[in-house]
Amino acid sequence: PIDGKQYGRQDAEWTEVTGGGGDAQPPVAFSVHNSSAQPLEQGEYTKVSLDSMDSDFNNDNGYFNPVTHQYKPTKAGYYQINAKANPVSATDCAVAVYKNDSPYKYGLYVQCPSATSSLSCVVYLDGIDDFIDMRVYVNQTGITLTPDPRVTFLSGSMISSFTEGK
Repeated sequence: PIDGKQYGRQDAEWTEVTGGGGDAQPPVAFSVHNSSAQPLEQGEYTKVSLDSMDSDFNNDNGYFNPVTHQYKPTKAGYYQINAKANPVSATDCAVAVYKNDSPYKYGLYVQCPSATSSLSCVVYLDGIDDFIDMRVYVNQTGITLTPDPRVTFLSGSMISSFTEGK
């Protein structure tokens, strides 16, 4: 419409539509990476020292803790999480997302650095106690994780605050 208003049809008459659920909510999203090369332990999932925030929207950088390397939102809901890792040297590797210090999802087991292990998943976080972190598995000794935010990062965003029936 020319006047910029929204209209709906009701009983064969056009009626202006008003209201509609309140104000738009600011985004809940984050992206973090490691700022320096990190040694990885052979044969185990090593927690990645994610200490550099690219973004942490809607909480003044309060969701992500660069000391514990954990993302702990204060808003309950479902979150789309993306993780990617690429060691510097040739090795088999896999990225994983842990929830509350337990394995939640595993990425593909690939030959790095010619390929990069990555994963995407949806996780419910309760906004109180739940947290996630990123870990990387390698099968050789002397391997370090790339500090390049283009190939080693953890990111996510809230996709729904609907929690009924979770």
